[in-house]
Amino acid sequence: MQPHSDSPSIEETLTAKGIAITLMLIHHLFAFPERLHGLSYISVIPMIHSPYATPEFYLGQLGKLCVPIFLFLSGFGMMERMPGWSGSRFRYALKKGGRFLGSYWTAFLIFVPVGLLFFQDQPRFQFSLPAFFLNFFALSYSYNAEWWFVRTYFLLLALFPLLSPLAEKYPRRLLGASLLLLLLSMKFTFIQNIFLHQASFVLGIVFSRRNFFKKFSAFFFPESGKHTPADLGILLLAARAFSGKELLLDPLLAIFAVTYTIRWGRAFPRMGVPFQQLGRYTLLVWLTHSFFCYYFFQPWVFAPKLSVLITLWLLFLALAASILISKIQDGISKQLPFPIRRPGGAA
Repeated sequence: MQPHSDSPSIEETLTAKGIAITLMLIHHLFAFPERLHGLSYISVIPMIHSPYATPEFYLGQLGKLCVPIFLFLSGFGMMERMPGWSGSRFRYALKKGGRFLGSYWTAFLIFVPVGLLFFQDQPRFQFSLPAFFLNFFALSYSYNAEWWFVRTYFLLLALFPLLSPLAEKYPRRLLGASLLLLLLSMKFTFIQNIFLHQASFVLGIVFSRRNFFKKFSAFFFPESGKHTPADLGILLLAARAFSGKELLLDPLLAIFAVTYTIRWGRAFPRMGVPFQQLGRYTLLVWLTHSFFCYYFFQPWVFAPKLSVLITLWLLFLALAASILISKIQDGISKQLPFPIRRPGGAA
């Protein structure tokens, strides 16, 4: 594999997003056996006869890294694209938030009414006007527990106009403050999400501003040497698969995962193309997939039985729904004075 130490391109970050969203699907399919209501699957590598001892289960636990991966790439991507923006940083973050909200509302207005009309046997889909509006404005996620990320992401977007100039002028102080908040996430559980996940977002911003990808890649993937620091990263990722909880090391492990993904994509560009195309729909796949695998059609999703086929089937369902939503957004966008999403469906 030829060494590459330059910053990743848009296509390469899309490939990383595509792989991350695949990990998210595996995470939600197999990392929570207690959520499978009387259902089971056939593992590709049968191990001990237990739902807690399959390769899919451990890969699903590793899939928890999808959140810090997305946040790292989001902070990195926003900082990379900002030089081409002529307005203020506040308007830049507001435009990003508007596009995100457009996708969220479109998915909400398609899937939530389906739940309220046809799945009233589930307590979460008992209609209440206050609950409906709280969920609509992302102040609650009682309709879909996996939508907790919306509020955290909006808070980070709101902080971007403050974080980006700090990354330009005082990157070390910003990283130090971010690390302190990360440590405090262990103590203040009521605000744990934002304290924990800000670190990945901040790292993405700083990596872009200081061109750390070049230094990071050169250090962990030197041209010579049988054993490299990357070996430690692989071991840490493997160890992460045995932990079902979020760890303070997750932001760093997310960077490892992104770096490995980019190097893999450069070594095997044709194999990375499907993930690159999938990466254009990561936001919509995230917003929709849990309705299929948890709330509406779980028996249907697990009908193929074999774990690989279950994953591919869920991916197909969520991707088809995402493409449909993209077309709906395209139609709406033509009637508005501003686009509600970027061309190609990228988030």
